[in-house]
Amino acid sequence: MSLNFSKAGPRGPVEISVDDRADARLYRNLTNRLGGIPPTAFMLKFMGQAASQLARRRTSDKAIWRAFREMVTNLYPKIPSHRVPIIVDQNKLVSVPEQIVYKEINRRLPTGVALYVHPTPIETRKFIADFSVRSQTGKVVYIEVVGSLGRLQPPVTDFGELYTIKLVRKLAIYERAGLEFAVIYVDEVCAPNRLKASIERIFQRVDEMP
Repeated sequence: MSLNFSKAGPRGPVEISVDDRADARLYRNLTNRLGGIPPTAFMLKFMGQAASQLARRRTSDKAIWRAFREMVTNLYPKIPSHRVPIIVDQNKLVSVPEQIVYKEINRRLPTGVALYVHPTPIETRKFIADFSVRSQTGKVVYIEVVGSLGRLQPPVTDFGELYTIKLVRKLAIYERAGLEFAVIYVDEVCAPNRLKASIERIFQRVDEMP
């Protein structure tokens, strides 16, 4: 049996089917899992079987994804639209994975350790990290958030291959400069317990640095 419900939208009543509501509810639950931050279409692939199936249904092209996100926001107004700029504590972040990592670092930040957004590890060149955590004694670990690749996922698109090349080059600069750095991949961002563990390891590295 097919049931439809009407929900007022910006252009008048919108028919929302039972399946639509089920997908929107699943997306809301995934958002809650990430601390209230809605996942991107790409992130759904790393959030379990149900999320992967949702991605197949709702992300086949940009128009379908946009319509789905608008429906979700219409049903659950507390979930922000995908078009909302990402500005947190007066910091403009460049991606949803960055936003999730920023929030998780901030809520777990030890006493005596500061979080910096988009610091410049090497002043003499155009080189910007995503974050750094720095102790009062000057011990610092730079953090790169990789929102387009899983830790063990080979790139499957031209964009992914280009991103991988750029990442390898960037990490090589850290190594040549003798800078401490950590990389957080999108599959870790999508798994709260893994992200927590990664961040705790970063704090431990800061604490153990000479």
